[in-house]
This record gives sequence, structure tokens and C-alpha cells, in this order.
Amino acid sequence: MSIAYFDCFSGVSGDMMLGALVDAGLPLADLQADIDDLAVGARLRASSVDRCGMQATYVQVEIDSQPMTPAREQHMHVHGQAHDHGQTHDAGHTHTHTHTHLRDILAIIENSSLTPETKATASRVFQRLTEAEAEVHGAEVDDVGLHEVGSLDAIVDITGVIAGLHRLGVTEVQSSPLHVGTGTVNCAHGRYPVPVPG
Repeated sequence: MSIAYFDCFSGVSGDMMLGALVDAGLPLADLQADIDDLAVGARLRASSVDRCGMQATYVQVEIDSQPMTPAREQHMHVHGQAHDHGQTHDAGHTHTHTHTHLRDILAIIENSSLTPETKATASRVFQRLTEAEAEVHGAEVDDVGLHEVGSLDAIVDITGVIAGLHRLGVTEVQSSPLHVGTGTVNCAHGRYPVPVPG
């Protein structure tokens, strides 16, 4: 049994987890091969970063040669509910949202060339995320449109981490406690307490 332990003292993101796998010995080329098998046009770019005096590898996902930034709105959406996203932009572009359903994500995974083990694990992860979101909103799983977690960046992050863990022979994942903070945060559906329900 091989255990991967993530020390999440300052949070966690898909890009950070991908970087940790590269730092643990996973060749970036192997990780890119898995992402190529996903067939969504994503490229991975690794760079060495210094965070608070510590060196680490940061793996950024690029879709169509455009880097995905962590400043995207982070919420999921249930179709049929009218609401205001509460954000305006002065940057000269339209604020649009993509709402991806679980069935769309599962089709991307199933139609990929990933290993059966990676496909099964990734499908279970997205199923659980969608079930949690459906419970929060009192909706049926089929009615939940995933927003942040349904983005191509998130699909690449989650599936890439799973594929990388399998390549490294990891059979169990553990982590330190996640420090989620306190207070409130504005989400698409209103003001939520931190941590956000789910």
C-alpha cells in the first residue's frame, strides 16, 4: 500500500496537487499523456515557484493556449433558478458562465482513452461532488449544472490528479486538516457562511 499525504496548511487547489505529484517524482510528460488521453485540448505548464520561502512546482492548466486563472467565480448552479451573479466587469468583456451537467462530464471521461481505473475513480468523484451540490440546493442530481467544478480546468485538475496518483501506485490519500477560515462569502446564490455547506 502506498499512501500520499497532502500537507494542506495553506489550502489546496488542483494546480497545487498536480505540482505536488510532479515533485513526488511523476514525470510531467506522463501527466501530460494522461491529459492528452482526456482529449479536451489541455496543456500543462510546470514552473518552479517560491511560496513563503518554500520551493514547489506549480502546474498550470492551459486550454487553447490560454492559462486558466484561480480568480474564476467558484460556485455551482441549479438550472431554472433565477438569480444575479452579482459581479460586474470593467475589463471590456462579457461575464458569461458555462453550466455543465454531470452527464456531460461523465461523457468526457467515458469517451477518453484514460485507463479504466482512472475513468472509474474520476466518475465517482464527480458523482459525489454533484450529489453534495444537489443536496445543498434541494435539487435532483440530474438538474444540477456544475459551474466551477464543471469547467474544463477543473475536469483536467481532478482527472489529472487521479491519473497521477494511479501512475504513482498510490492506494490511499490522506491530508492534514483543511483550514477553511470563518466568516461569510458571497456566492451566486447569496451570502454563505464559511465553510460553505456541502
